[in-house]
Amino acid sequence: MAVGATTKKILIVENDFHSRIGLQDSLTKEGYQVETASNSFEAMTKMKEDVGIGIFDLDLPAILGFTISGWDLVSLFRTWHPNGSIIMVSAQEGYDVAAKAKRWRIADCLVKPITASRIKTLVKEMQTVEG
Repeated sequence: MAVGATTKKILIVENDFHSRIGLQDSLTKEGYQVETASNSFEAMTKMKEDVGIGIFDLDLPAILGFTISGWDLVSLFRTWHPNGSIIMVSAQEGYDVAAKAKRWRIADCLVKPITASRIKTLVKEMQTVEG
């Protein structure tokens, strides 16, 4: 992929180290600019930057006794980046997840385990559509 001025920065929010770094490496090798966060606090800090695509794990650990879910982060992402693209990653699935995904205009909600190739395909499509 030829990465140019229209390439969107990607934020990966995943508490599992190996998954987070694996996705980051995979997307970086494709030429994308990638930021990562291992928890909701880091995610909120990095979300304030110019981010075009968010990849969020639904199940994040509590930080300092506070639980901020992936859905909470999606809400903040939509506030700061109303036209941004979102991919959700979770072990959860079902009607509730699908309904929330539709409400928040989630591009895709992937059930774990996921593959880097699937994420790369989605990101490439998102770059093409709006890039």
